[in-house]
Amino acid sequence: RYSFHFVDAVDPRSRRATTFDDGGDEAAVAPKRLLLQMKVDNAGNGKAQLWSIQKFNDRFVKMLAFADRPSGQRVTEEDRDIFWDDFEHQLVGTAAIGVTPLLKLDLVREYITLRDFSGNITGAVEVSMRMALSSKPSMMRISTAAGSGVLKDQEVVGSLSFGRLSYENAESKNWGSFFVRFSWFDTEGRMEHMSPASQAQDLQYTFDFKQVCTGPFLKFLEEGVMAVQVRAYDRGVAAGELDIVKQKLKLTEDELDRMKKQVEEERSSYQAELEEAQERVAQAKEEAKFEAAKAQAAEAQAAAQA
Repeated sequence: RYSFHFVDAVDPRSRRATTFDDGGDEAAVAPKRLLLQMKVDNAGNGKAQLWSIQKFNDRFVKMLAFADRPSGQRVTEEDRDIFWDDFEHQLVGTAAIGVTPLLKLDLVREYITLRDFSGNITGAVEVSMRMALSSKPSMMRISTAAGSGVLKDQEVVGSLSFGRLSYENAESKNWGSFFVRFSWFDTEGRMEHMSPASQAQDLQYTFDFKQVCTGPFLKFLEEGVMAVQVRAYDRGVAAGELDIVKQKLKLTEDELDRMKKQVEEERSSYQAELEEAQERVAQAKEEAKFEAAKAQAAEAQAAAQA
């Protein structure tokens, strides 16, 4: 069964808006935003999933093709897959956040409340966002009055970071690792970006982006919402354990790369110092030869005069 599901979007503009203007009159705040998703209920196992509207539209086309299949055609496992996703992981909580503050080139840090399918609070995750002009990375904040016109056709770089995670759920006692998946401008609402699984209650994942501020991208920053899901693997699930092993391997490889780079830098520095010392020795030898030649010439001149 498929039904619409709404998620309240956390919008830092509304949280920080001034309630009254300078004249004492009530000031307008940013309108409330909602993220529309599709809830999928499986009557067979009693479980539920949340899909993005874009994902449901992708599947709906396949569902129509399945409904129009020739009568008597055998139903395969692949046919059933379009109606439901079999995951080894489960939902910790879902949330959404508006990305408008990035237009001010401001650092945004929010604790986003996570909720389950029924809207009950299941936890919270820390999300940090920042953006800067590629040409002026040290530039901090632009005025709201300047608007997005300042950024039009400019290249920007930025990052989304997911940090500390807290959760409250009866099933959490068996959760062994966590990861986050989320949407961004390039996914058109689909939660296709995903962090590796992490054992710690700190996801420590950063997604970097570089983008030219075209009209569609600026509209996404002004009006768009980033969908977020935190998911968990039970202890002992191979996929989750494999992600953790891969993450540890990557950390080890990064440390090895760092050490190799340090050794190369030290070797380059030593080589430069050695070449400089050799040049000084060669120069000293040339100066010594010159002085010796001068002394010989002076001796010869003195002998001739005698």
